[in-house]
Amino acid sequence: LCRFSLYEVAPVNKAQKHALSELEARFDFWSPTLVMVDPQHKEDFERVMNKHGIAHRLTNDNVQR
Repeated sequence: LCRFSLYEVAPVNKAQKHALSELEARFDFWSPTLVMVDPQHKEDFERVMNKHGIAHRLTNDNVQR
């Protein structure tokens, strides 16, 4: 079973916004602040958020529900 996760992100400066724009090809951005992440890339997504200091929180750990 494949559980997609929905994250809310809160970039606060140009560098963070740029880092997010670089991810648009790899993740499904529902809006500038909502990102759906497949389970295989969840750790990678969180690692990138932490690396760039982008505030993020998991809002739904099973989008299919």
